[in-house]
Amino acid sequence: SDVCSSDLVLLDEIGFARAQSLAALHALCEHSPHRSITIAETGERIGVADHVVFFGADNSNGHGDHSGNFAGVREQNTAFLDRFSFTLRFEYLKPIDEADLIVRRTSISPEAAVLIVGFANVAREKARAGLLTQPPSLRQLFAWARAVKKGLPVQIAFRNAVINKFPADCEAELRGVFSATIDVQSLKSFLVKR
Repeated sequence: SDVCSSDLVLLDEIGFARAQSLAALHALCEHSPHRSITIAETGERIGVADHVVFFGADNSNGHGDHSGNFAGVREQNTAFLDRFSFTLRFEYLKPIDEADLIVRRTSISPEAAVLIVGFANVAREKARAGLLTQPPSLRQLFAWARAVKKGLPVQIAFRNAVINKFPADCEAELRGVFSATIDVQSLKSFLVKR
């Protein structure tokens, strides 16, 4: 068969690790037929099978966080980053796909999810323009959707799931985006339909 099978190892939130701790992974992550790790206490060398692939996930692509949004994320040294063949940057889903994801995760109506995604996309533009410290996260959108689905008033759900997770100086901008993109009565009517 031409199908290639791999075992994947995900090093999640690797930016929180100290560079000196990650040095032990250099030989494992290197794409080489000699990939191995040596157990210091015993001297035993353990090889890595050819079909094992390592992935690292980090909010800063290894460059640390200078914004303060991801406290504790450290800059990684180039020697470690170079062990990975590629670095990927992920963009937001297309609005229709993001709305569908919110529907699947929260059981909110598709129409309500579209409104929430509309809010998120305007807030993302504000973040790119430097008017917000960061855009609302997908987890915040899920929390907002779940809260309104359970009957919490739209504005209170928004405050608790989104506004309260931002620095106080972002509140006015977030409320402005909310007012410009969310018709509360429409959102409520979409909740009743389902």
